[in-house]
Amino acid sequence: MATYKDAHAYAVEVGEILSKVLNVHITAETLTDGKMYFNIADRVLNETLKNNYFLVSDYTEGVQTRLNQQAGLKLRAQRPGFDQDRVKGFINKLSSADDFTDVQWVLGDPMVDFTQSVVDEAIKKNAKFQELKYNKNSKCDDLRKEYDFHSELKEKNWNEGYKNKVAGYHDIFRDEGQSLSVHAASRLDRIEKKGFKIITINDVLDLSKRKPDFRQNDVKVVHFDEKLQLAIIVILTRMISCLLCGESIKRMVGMKFNEMMKKIEAFLQETPKDIFDFSGEIEDALVDDYDEMFSEQPDAVRCLSEEVPDICTSAEPGMSQSEIEIFKRKLSVEYEKAKKLVI
Repeated sequence: MATYKDAHAYAVEVGEILSKVLNVHITAETLTDGKMYFNIADRVLNETLKNNYFLVSDYTEGVQTRLNQQAGLKLRAQRPGFDQDRVKGFINKLSSADDFTDVQWVLGDPMVDFTQSVVDEAIKKNAKFQELKYNKNSKCDDLRKEYDFHSELKEKNWNEGYKNKVAGYHDIFRDEGQSLSVHAASRLDRIEKKGFKIITINDVLDLSKRKPDFRQNDVKVVHFDEKLQLAIIVILTRMISCLLCGESIKRMVGMKFNEMMKKIEAFLQETPKDIFDFSGEIEDALVDDYDEMFSEQPDAVRCLSEEVPDICTSAEPGMSQSEIEIFKRKLSVEYEKAKKLVI
């Protein structure tokens, strides 16, 4: 059965096909004076992008209709509107240059992004419609979480293969009635460590369904499996992280700010050949101990949490030396920013 993940993939494919066709048939050589005139751009883009819109909106309507039926909602699936203003922007850009080669890029990724945005708008419109109709019922909340997840994932600077893998983890947990953040879904691909038992997706699923072992406050709980040394952090019913904890659960409840900064400093001064474990430790600390560290150094912790989690997520086992140097350079910039904010 098709899902919104499938709809995104379909939209990307449709957008890429259009982009390739346009770039084959529209070149500086085929245009009069090597310029894209307004009337040509207007006719070509309105016709082709409307065609893409209808193809993708038909697909999303089918997906939403089945979702409504599954949820027992007697609602008609909503279709997003055609974004004429965005198309007008493409047309104006293409016809504004005397040399078409200066603006030919508009027929590349923007065509794919426009087509994929039809899916995003379909999810958003159906969520809003259900919210109005059913006054924020649980099915509407689920759809809104789906939209938020895919919107955040789309903004990540990851390759499409990795994004698809992360989206796949999200779908597995969603089908089991569990909610994942993008961060938690990305951690599932990074959870194995030397010296620990092999952890499977089912292990994480089973643990997430158990009664919490620790409650840090009214909204944050921790599930912990001592045998597997596996911990899951949940905030407001959404899993935000999963990690391996070693011989104790100390990391689960605190690597305080000063300890974390010392760890980063030591890493920058003497970097190991494999940085994967280090990246996971810092990433986990910024999520799991955020509240505690924020109470100590609010400005510095807020600064670190903006970019460092994404920097750490980019780390993979067996990275080349040049890749590690790029990682270090990015981390060093954020580290120095945070140091200046320490009070």
